[in-house]
Amino acid sequence: MQIDDLFEDLEAQFEAAENTPAAQLINGKARVALVQDLDLAKHHLVAPVIGLDYVAGLDEKLPIWNLLSFQNVRSLSFSQGDEASLPRTRVAENLLAACLKNMKTPIAAEWKGMGDGAFRPVSILQVSESMLVLAADNESGLIGVPICRLAHLRILSVDNFGV
Repeated sequence: MQIDDLFEDLEAQFEAAENTPAAQLINGKARVALVQDLDLAKHHLVAPVIGLDYVAGLDEKLPIWNLLSFQNVRSLSFSQGDEASLPRTRVAENLLAACLKNMKTPIAAEWKGMGDGAFRPVSILQVSESMLVLAADNESGLIGVPICRLAHLRILSVDNFGV
């Protein structure tokens, strides 16, 4: 084997390795995340953010910001997407609770807990280190939801989400 052939082979291996989903994330090339949750629902998230215990991103078709706890994620894959103008995947070195604390309240949202079948419409009034204080549309009074119980949170007003 000649030295030129060796370098050509190494370059081809490097290019192939760069196109794997993990490398696309690490290199910041991915622009879309495909998340499958434990209910087998698929979510295409644009401009994904990968936190320490969550994945977040803008819905592909609706102006809704989705946050999914890793406890509710069955699989996660990445692609470059069709539009080069989309923001790339970002890695956030924070927990879901810290991410939620950065949002301006009140926030129109829908939430689903671990093991719940349907989303519940709410207004997020306050966020602490471990608890969300919510006003449910169909209930009187306030309810507290432990952040560790969240499976999926939809932020209906993306202007409130500060990343």
